[in-house]
Amino acid sequence: MSLDHEPNPRWDCKGCGKDWPCDPAREALLAEYRNQPGQLAMTMCKLMEDATTVLGQHPDDMFERFIAWTKPVPLDVQHPS
Repeated sequence: MSLDHEPNPRWDCKGCGKDWPCDPAREALLAEYRNQPGQLAMTMCKLMEDATTVLGQHPDDMFERFIAWTKPVPLDVQHPS
């Protein structure tokens, strides 16, 4: 992942200042873990745990930011007409 889009100690992006993981960080993480979606989710769970401790927020409030986007999108299945 680009060092520009790494989290700082307050869980903001060093590169763009948005909440980390920002969109470029998510794209880089999805590419890095493209063959390991379960590992990506587990990694993000651990990072969410770290962030909730630092930020004093409940994990439920951090789910969308850290976990929801890691879920693989199912391929469209075409049904016969």
